[in-house]
Amino acid sequence: MSKKIDYSKYSLKELYEALDSIDSEKFPENYRRLQDELSKPERSSDEVLSELEAEMGNQESDFKSYFIIAIGAFFVLWFFLAEEKGIIHKHRSKEVLVTLADNPDKFYFHVYLSAGIGICLVIFGVYLLVRNSKK
Repeated sequence: MSKKIDYSKYSLKELYEALDSIDSEKFPENYRRLQDELSKPERSSDEVLSELEAEMGNQESDFKSYFIIAIGAFFVLWFFLAEEKGIIHKHRSKEVLVTLADNPDKFYFHVYLSAGIGICLVIFGVYLLVRNSKK
């Protein structure tokens, strides 16, 4: 004898997860009730699409958040590498843009600007992740 489960309180996502995991031979009564709940008119395809779209939107938002965090981490890493070497090269070249010895003010402006941008991007990415997890 199996425990009767009230599927009316389940979200559509939970119903489909239950359908994937239920053993129809071992629990035929629960399987039948699960099928009945899924076939109800209020469990229409519009509801399914809206829930799936919301879930896909969250996954896409999470990807964007992780990407923002990675870019921010790159800027912070660049800050540490530039400060350690005391040299900032031009984009994709060996040519030196500024060195700590030649122009400390310009050097530290670039270094601290990159660190500030990086930290802000990391904080913003974490904020987006937290905000998306609460939805």
